[in-house]
Amino acid sequence: MHINIYGEQNSLFLKIMQFLLRENFKCDLYYPPQLPVSKGVTIVIDDKNCPEIALLLKELQKDGHSVLYLHNVQIAYVDNLVFHVPISTPNKLLLMALKWIRQILEPHAFQILSEQKQREINTLLEEQTASLRIALEELDDKKQRMVEDLALASEVQKSFLPKSFPKSIPIDFTHKYIPHEYIGGDFFEIITIDDKHTGIIIADVSGHGVASALITAMFKSVFNHTAEHSFSPSEVLSKINTEFINTIRTEHYITAFYIIINTETFTATFSNAGHPVQLLVRQGGTIDTLKAQGFFIGMFEETVYENQKVYIAPGDRLILFTDGIIECQNTDAQSFGRQNLLQLLNDNRNMDIENLSKTIVSEVVAYMAENRFPDDVTLLIAERLPEL
Repeated sequence: MHINIYGEQNSLFLKIMQFLLRENFKCDLYYPPQLPVSKGVTIVIDDKNCPEIALLLKELQKDGHSVLYLHNVQIAYVDNLVFHVPISTPNKLLLMALKWIRQILEPHAFQILSEQKQREINTLLEEQTASLRIALEELDDKKQRMVEDLALASEVQKSFLPKSFPKSIPIDFTHKYIPHEYIGGDFFEIITIDDKHTGIIIADVSGHGVASALITAMFKSVFNHTAEHSFSPSEVLSKINTEFINTIRTEHYITAFYIIINTETFTATFSNAGHPVQLLVRQGGTIDTLKAQGFFIGMFEETVYENQKVYIAPGDRLILFTDGIIECQNTDAQSFGRQNLLQLLNDNRNMDIENLSKTIVSEVVAYMAENRFPDDVTLLIAERLPEL
């Protein structure tokens, strides 16, 4: 059975043609002022409600065509030979109507459909279109509510991060936090333990999204309680691990790096829970790696975390980050990696830390194959100020 497609050659015309060809209909194409010749079903596409179309429909009626008329006006029908279908009708409903017509037509004969049958098809198409429209509106409403809820959750999570940095110690801070979605699983905190000890932690919950964000909130609560009076990073990480193993019991794991700085002597003690090795950029240009043994939090009960010590000299910079920075990939699926980060830090060692943080993020974005980070990204830079 031939399907004639008549109308202006626009995107709707081409879309319907491609759709029908995929469904193995044989299509003949006609453009104004041509008139369809082949008997069968003619699809008339009228997205501008042209007056001339009414004359065309009468001509097609005289010639024995069965017509599906796609138009912008919500009416049922004009005469008993024309199916009036809104242009917004989904392809599947259009296909259903065509297949139904194909079934009642003999292979080489043409049968005029009764007015009652046309009304039934029109009614079915209109009911289905209305139902789909209502369903889409409901989905849009739910999506909008979800977006609003996530936006609120994003604001709540941002409140977990430090709103300001300590002013009473000779350390300057800056940070960049970019969640993969509205909310994420990265976290950092700067706490004052007493008048000469400051703790800095950076953590990354596996995955991203709502589940990771909830675990991040739990981690913050446990950390603040555990770290309040402790001067041992390994002790704090061990207690957090025990809490997650015995009480919280999540399938997610957490990596974390925790350093406590004596702000009088600037001897620092640090511990690591499976987090990427963090960096200390010396004022003279060398870069130290801050290595300490320790496994992820929330995996094994008997995990042991070790403490290591380092001296932070005036002008030295702590570079704390999550794996979202070094694991970003380019078009060749190659990660940005530690070496590129080290090179960036070396090339820009004389830049102030605020511009340095912006440069790191912009260089990673330029490196990436996509326009959005595939994971949460957190960067925290702490610089010991020169002595007066």
